[in-house]
Amino acid sequence: MTKDELESKKFASLFQSVKKIKLIPWKGQASIGVSIFKNYPTKGSYIPVKNRQGKNDSVICINIFFPQSETKNKTMKVILKISAFKSSHYLWKYHWYDFNNKNCPSELAVNKSQQSKQPINIEENFRYEYNLKTHKIFDLETNKFVTANEIVNSIYKIHIKTITNKIFKLKINAIGRLVEFIDPINNLLKNINHYCFGKSFKKTNNLDDYFLGIYETYKKEDLIDLSVTSEKPTILGSDFPITYQSATTFFVLTLVIFSINYWYKYDLMGFVGLANEASKNSLFLASLVTVSLIITDRVIPHFLVSIMNILIRLRIYLTFRHKIKIK
Repeated sequence: MTKDELESKKFASLFQSVKKIKLIPWKGQASIGVSIFKNYPTKGSYIPVKNRQGKNDSVICINIFFPQSETKNKTMKVILKISAFKSSHYLWKYHWYDFNNKNCPSELAVNKSQQSKQPINIEENFRYEYNLKTHKIFDLETNKFVTANEIVNSIYKIHIKTITNKIFKLKINAIGRLVEFIDPINNLLKNINHYCFGKSFKKTNNLDDYFLGIYETYKKEDLIDLSVTSEKPTILGSDFPITYQSATTFFVLTLVIFSINYWYKYDLMGFVGLANEASKNSLFLASLVTVSLIITDRVIPHFLVSIMNILIRLRIYLTFRHKIKIK
């Protein structure tokens, strides 16, 4: 028996006493964990699908695991990843319902269940710490050791709560929708930096950076120019080189500001007035141009990264504090 197989066996043994329908230890996967199946309450707003023998086909599947790679952790401590979601005995074996199959629940039972209030998938990713040496689990939220049974019961109750508590369910749904908007917004900001300012994030094959931009914020040095300094143009007599994309953006913005002033007599941020004053003094003009270029090529791109980091932190807070699962 390999070290990972032995670790998997020890981990699964922690959950043997948990009240359940079935426990499946994970084998031959990149993670060490277990899948625990429990019944939904017989009375409640959610109606589980029943098979043709009258037994529950719909069950709660609770996955508790950690990556195998973390067994090499020198601290001998890993964070458990936990999820609870609606599952099905039949769909565990088959791709979808085949009502002609005698093992399949009836169409009436499936429709009846789908018309009832539905539970929400739940995740708990940063609360429990598992000690590989002592095989004990520590609750980082309450600062005390807990049993496997307590963990399963806790996530089970939260999952059930999403059915019965309307306010809680609405809150989780709203937060989930909000989190789903974060990636499109961050991708838009990335594209703005790329196409308007010639900036991109440096690529890395380091596995430690896998969650960079997802659950880890960017650092200042992660943002790089698409062109080397020697290829950057200098414009309007300034010695400050900028990317071609930033130069284009600078000219377009300048044109827009002067056009607005010409057509609508509105001086956006007083830029036209400053330009008129600067035209009377060469030193003032050079300073104004240089500062404008720095803002365009340096300040704005890093400001966009700051917004992205705020959204990443918001995702971390909403995802892990409120235990939602992102689809």
